[in-house]
Amino acid sequence: MSRTRHMGKRMNQRGIDHNLIANTLQFGKTAPGKEGASRCYLNRKGIDLAVGRHRRFVSQLLRARDKGGAVVVVTPEGYKITTYQLNSYRRPRRKR
Repeated sequence: MSRTRHMGKRMNQRGIDHNLIANTLQFGKTAPGKEGASRCYLNRKGIDLAVGRHRRFVSQLLRARDKGGAVVVVTPEGYKITTYQLNSYRRPRRKR
């Protein structure tokens, strides 16, 4: 998504960086604005929800790391066939 020069100037003046813009667009709520434009805002409640989601995501990743990772087998059509832990399948090496 491109931004205008006006937005770039306001970001500099107000100390708002690209990450805050991305997080607001991802986790914020949208409300109708003037002349067909929409406003997206991130309030304290939305920030608390985003932090909770990220904490759950981190805990899920740590649990996956404890298991050694995971593998999902997917067909070219997008069907998920099976899943297993990454370190559970060890193919014996051929002797030369």
